[in-house]
Amino acid sequence: MMEELIENGHTLPSHEGTAFDDFYSLLEPLSIDSGNLPKTIIHGDWNPSNQLYNENNEVCSFMDFDTLQQGERVFDVAYALYFFLIQRRNEMVTQEFLKGYGALTQQEIDVLPSLIAKIGLYFGILVKYGEFQFERNLDQLKWIISEQGRNKVQECCIRDS
Repeated sequence: MMEELIENGHTLPSHEGTAFDDFYSLLEPLSIDSGNLPKTIIHGDWNPSNQLYNENNEVCSFMDFDTLQQGERVFDVAYALYFFLIQRRNEMVTQEFLKGYGALTQQEIDVLPSLIAKIGLYFGILVKYGEFQFERNLDQLKWIISEQGRNKVQECCIRDS
């Protein structure tokens, strides 16, 4: 993907010898075996900006289906939680989202924190300034893969029986 961006004239931020490399080395051991994760049709860009809300602040519609695809369903959950936990730092919204989303398998729950962190890493590769800037979110990304962060995410999840 990065090669395609460069071919199309995009300039990517340089991350050599930075906190980006250090964080990547923290993530490497947290491998995700996606072979057995449940698959479905996913939105691919599930974030608060792609939702419409009614007067009671309830989600009433989803928008922006240009990334709709078949994939691991936990990806949509991780993508949404990146916005709720990393960008907005709102555990209450996270709990409500997970309650509304429904039960996850234990394997999905186990990979969720590292997948959220990898989404942060992805945004960090592409964005040099602004709310997705890697250094701006680094402490929260480290927290999400820490024991405390993993426990918090897993406490919020509804387990598949």
